[in-house]
Amino acid sequence: MYTPKVWQNVVSRIEQLSFTNKKARQFQRLFFSKAQKIPECDPQGRILIPQYLKDFAKIQKNIVIVGVHSRIEIWDEKRWKDFELEYEKAFEEIAEDLFQFNRSSDEAE
Repeated sequence: MYTPKVWQNVVSRIEQLSFTNKKARQFQRLFFSKAQKIPECDPQGRILIPQYLKDFAKIQKNIVIVGVHSRIEIWDEKRWKDFELEYEKAFEEIAEDLFQFNRSSDEAE
């Protein structure tokens, strides 16, 4: 989920992709076909996640809401726990690879 402001930034970046590029067209079709504007919350503060998005995310019953910088991700609880178990052990290695790469890029400038 994105805020309207962040969503507009994402859309602007995607709009910059060339429509003559086959992969760009495929990405745009798939990405925007899954997009859904979420209406206001109900009186109890809940939002309704459309069934096709629950199917896509394989949401069964319980969810986990994960803050990821400028967006939130909604995960099926078991899938999130599986993701954490798989990647938590490699977190430091992933961070080292990412920041080493960024440091090299910064030094080149």
